Amino acid sequence: AGSITAGSGSAVALISADNLGDSPGNGNKLDYYAQRNVTIQAAVGRTSATVLQTVTVHNTAPDGLGPYVEGLKHPGRLSELWSFAFPANATVQTLQVGDDEVTPQVEPLGDAQQALTTLTLLRGQQTTMRFEYTVPVSNGTFHLSAVPQPLANPATLTLRLGAAAHATLRNS
Repeated sequence: AGSITAGSGSAVALISADNLGDSPGNGNKLDYYAQRNVTIQAAVGRTSATVLQTVTVHNTAPDGLGPYVEGLKHPGRLSELWSFAFPANATVQTLQVGDDEVTPQVEPLGDAQQALTTLTLLRGQQTTMRFEYTVPVSNGTFHLSAVPQPLANPATLTLRLGAAAHATLRNS
């Protein structure tokens, strides 16, 4: 149904991209050529966890794809709307696109929230987005659910879980 749930002491890592096309009214199929690498890091403490979601996107579209695939007005330019899901009780720390800190548009997403931003890459370009938030941890327990976006070319995922200062982790 498109909804996600992140209870107290939980985090949902749902990062998704929607192709915006070439320009209003002119689509393209360049999202197929977007190579995505995702790293999710969580530093868990006694009362809170800090989650950092890092996405590196590379526009690998080759030359000569034709206007239906690469667009009419800006051939080869990849333009996407990115959504980073996070728990309703979390506090956004930062969203960085490349070297720039941006103010995301924050909207509800089921029982959670999402931070939205756009990304535009020319053919051959690559950039990294970093989204960080903190979420309260209840009873010393933290749950992280990584929900993949179905893609023709799947993203790679790296997950790193560690203890914050003065905390220890126990796997269960």
